[in-house]
Amino acid sequence: MILGLKIFNEKGNCASCHQLTNAKSEGNIGPSLDDLKPTQAQVKQAVINGIGIMPAFGNDKILTPQEIDAVSFYVEKATK
Repeated sequence: MILGLKIFNEKGNCASCHQLTNAKSEGNIGPSLDDLKPTQAQVKQAVINGIGIMPAFGNDKILTPQEIDAVSFYVEKATK
């Protein structure tokens, strides 16, 4: 959870676009993850491939597979 939070707020910069109370983020470009409550698999797919205006972060472009696993796990658990 700690690594996922760090990636969400720092390296992945997810907090700039997404609202997630657990991360104290108030982004309003992407959907509110608090409302969406995505599964780990949904987050992983979106992060790897991109979705809508969200760019792809996978294939070691920005995040490693291990970092994607960590942030995906974190988002799912933080929205339950």
